[in-house]
Amino acid sequence: MLARETGMTVTQIVEETLRAYLPPPSAQNGNAGLVRKGALLVKPASGKRVSLDEANAALEEARSERD
Repeated sequence: MLARETGMTVTQIVEETLRAYLPPPSAQNGNAGLVRKGALLVKPASGKRVSLDEANAALEEARSERD
């Protein structure tokens, strides 16, 4: 019915619907407190700042645990 009324194909209607869909706020923030920042999921600041050296040390430790 929408396709006939709008002159769009059913596929176009489905694509537009999916583009416009926003999950409910509880679903967006249900990832252990992570929030979306562009293409990334990040944990909001908790007041403690992490230095570049601390971040690099944590990355190196995680990489060495995988090997």
